[in-house]
Amino acid sequence: MPLQKAFPLVKQSYELVGVDRLTPHPDNPRRGDVGVLVDSIEANGFYGAVVAQLSTGYVLAGNHRLMAAREHGLTVLPVVWVDVDDEAALRILLVDNRSNDLADYDQDALAVLLAGLEDLAGTGYAEHELAALLEPSEPPDSAPDDVPRQSLAERFGVPPFTLLDARRGYWRDRKAAWLSLGLRSELGRSGGLTGSFDDAARAKAAYNGQAPTGASWEAGTSIFDPVLAELLLRWYTAPGTAVLDPFAGGAVRGLVAARLGRRYTGVELRAEQVEANGQAAVDWMGRGLLTAAAPQWIVGDARDIRALVPNTASGTYGMLFTCPPYFDLERYSDDPADLSTAASYEQFLDGYTDALAAATDRMTDNAFAAIVTGAVRDRHGYVLDLPADTSRIMAGLGWRLYQDAVLATPTGSAGLRAASAFLKSRKLARVHQMVAVYHRGDIGAVRSWPAPEVGEVLELDGED
Repeated sequence: MPLQKAFPLVKQSYELVGVDRLTPHPDNPRRGDVGVLVDSIEANGFYGAVVAQLSTGYVLAGNHRLMAAREHGLTVLPVVWVDVDDEAALRILLVDNRSNDLADYDQDALAVLLAGLEDLAGTGYAEHELAALLEPSEPPDSAPDDVPRQSLAERFGVPPFTLLDARRGYWRDRKAAWLSLGLRSELGRSGGLTGSFDDAARAKAAYNGQAPTGASWEAGTSIFDPVLAELLLRWYTAPGTAVLDPFAGGAVRGLVAARLGRRYTGVELRAEQVEANGQAAVDWMGRGLLTAAAPQWIVGDARDIRALVPNTASGTYGMLFTCPPYFDLERYSDDPADLSTAASYEQFLDGYTDALAAATDRMTDNAFAAIVTGAVRDRHGYVLDLPADTSRIMAGLGWRLYQDAVLATPTGSAGLRAASAFLKSRKLARVHQMVAVYHRGDIGAVRSWPAPEVGEVLELDGED
């Protein structure tokens, strides 16, 4: 088939040749970083080819790659020979350098690419350069004067990476703003849940280097991070979306959802917790912090959601959002229906599966599910992989894992117990949780969503 339009094609050929046949161009004005290219060869291997003038052996494109290859000890390189005169060779040399000078970066896209790598080896970038991309101190020179440059944290609440870092300043500031509203998820829950188990679990806590029941500095009650709740709701729901939480626990997810204009329904086994959550919602409404529908909590077993939550057109939910018990890591009550009292991990998983299946029956055809979990240990100290088991259960219910992320949490008391736990049992102090986002339906619809609205916690979306 003939070409529709003729174009000039330099006469060229490809060959593997010894590096001694190649010479860096003596007139090359470019001064590159050979060390970066040596690192690249070490990490990635030598890829592509250098372009050289056939009559002279001078390199026209890839001078510094040739130097790096020699420094690394390579003896043979792929070469594209171009059969051109000296003036054309100089033009190729100049435009190859200049075209790189004229290029620019989409800084956000670059940050996302770099942060998605396990490390920066072989990229030419250093960690401090990535940090500067995430939190620029001032607009770059290339930004128009009338277009303020926003960091990823300013655009999305926090950078949308698979590492959600609750230790960073932007996260701590946002969390402090939420807490300043009077967000107290520990109300309705007895203090010191962690470690306050039966004798076998106390032995397990000691084996893990944790404090036994009754210890002052070590015991505590887990509280869901309001910033994580805000992000998952903003990123994976639209205002007005109905959200179902089968393991509601404290008030955080419900209050944050209502503050963001989502319709939240939580199912919680303990009546005293539901009462405390309701009181918190009344307080927020009285202070004008909730202008849309108030969150709703229902007393009951998550496995009975089909009976507790009607499946009507107005009551069908667009998001399943929850944080289940981490098996017996915290014991919430003595109720036999409480999954944290399960006699075995297998029994826990059976009840957990039933609860997620019941919640799934109340979802729309095109919905997201966000579930925050963490690995725990059995009484012998071996890891029980709750995040992986959650994904297996969800897959069996027709959900597909769409996104996974690590929530890095402040070390807190883990710093106090890390040394003793490691010396006793070679266990690492756990300072992260796993965040999994599942989807079912037409994922293509997500690509047409508008950018998430990220307002201030104290002044959301134009509120006074």
